[in-house]
Parts: sequence; C-alpha cells; structure tokens
Amino acid sequence: SFLFSHLVACAEDESMGPVFVKEPPNRVDFSNGTGAVVECQARGNPQPDIIWVRADGSAVGDVPGLRQ
Repeated sequence: SFLFSHLVACAEDESMGPVFVKEPPNRVDFSNGTGAVVECQARGNPQPDIIWVRADGSAVGDVPGLRQ
C-alpha cells in the first residue's frame, strides 16, 4: 500500500509539456446574429494557461456585450 501511494505521488510530480485536448480551428466565421463558440482545452503539468491573442500578438480582453 505504501509503495503504491509513493509511486502515484511521484508520477504526479513529473513535468509534462502542454498538449491540446481540444484544439481550436485556424479560422472561425460568425455573424452578429448567431455568434460562434470557439473551444480550446489543454493538459500538462503544471496545468497550462490558455490565453487568446490577436494576429499582432496582443492579448484579447473582454469585449463589452459579448457573452463568455
């Protein structure tokens, strides 16, 4: 029992680079009437942060009136 819990604890401490679980498409078309949903999910150790950026590399902030 001790050996098993020790192995599990060690496995959780190992670093793992980010891997997409759900990768967003390269292009999303939408209309003001219907909108669009863009999903993205990744895993890794430590857990990766996902941020959205514009083509120029600047971070996308909240857009007033946009549901998230």
